[in-house]
Amino acid sequence: MTQPATTVLGLGAMGSAIAERLRETGHPTTVWSRTPSKAEPHVNAGANAAATVTEAVKASDIVLVVLLDHAGVRDRLHPVAADLRGKTVVNLVTTTPDQARETADWAVEHGIAYIDGAIMAIPQMIGDPSARLLYSGHRDAYDTVEPVLETLGTAEHTGTDPGLASLKDMALLSAMDLMLLGYAQAIAMMRTAGVPAARTAEEVETWLAAIVDGGTYDTGGQSVDFDRLGIASLITASREQGISALLLEPH
Repeated sequence: MTQPATTVLGLGAMGSAIAERLRETGHPTTVWSRTPSKAEPHVNAGANAAATVTEAVKASDIVLVVLLDHAGVRDRLHPVAADLRGKTVVNLVTTTPDQARETADWAVEHGIAYIDGAIMAIPQMIGDPSARLLYSGHRDAYDTVEPVLETLGTAEHTGTDPGLASLKDMALLSAMDLMLLGYAQAIAMMRTAGVPAARTAEEVETWLAAIVDGGTYDTGGQSVDFDRLGIASLITASREQGISALLLEPH
């Protein structure tokens, strides 16, 4: 069965991985990059390279956007709105929820089916079920392109609000970044006593597992005031060890 044609706008590490996966799964693939040389490996492997964004979006009814940021999405898509009418745009650029809704409103005004997406994976994971990709937006539009999206990894439609995928992405990234910063803080503190980073990481993992496996996130009646005192103690202890407490201090 012939697979639907797809266009990929943006050939950074993630865009290239997505274009490669689409091509490998039988989708006629057109690619566009602001830097033409980035398209050469894809052309050599069987993809078509477009010289302009207009040419790229005219080539397929499904357009995947993997540019750098929201401003890039706006600058590249708005001028070709007429050429995108009746097509489906899947935006995989990291954006805020309100930016996703802004783009969705623009798409509705121009007769474009719009799906906002968030990639919870690194380029090397694309095509593997371990790659988790979040999507939100009009359900019918999503259902139409779901078979294509499933080739990239595990696809999850989070809801019809276009900002939901971005919101979930931001929440998970916040948790990850703060956890990693917390690990770094713990490692720095214990290094002052000569404890290797790996040992501290193991102790943190064991301790967190015991808490989570308790099966509840109830505070057990512990007050915010108690936690405030605890954080104050952590700040003092860090300073006593000569370690910055900036991560823990209120701003």
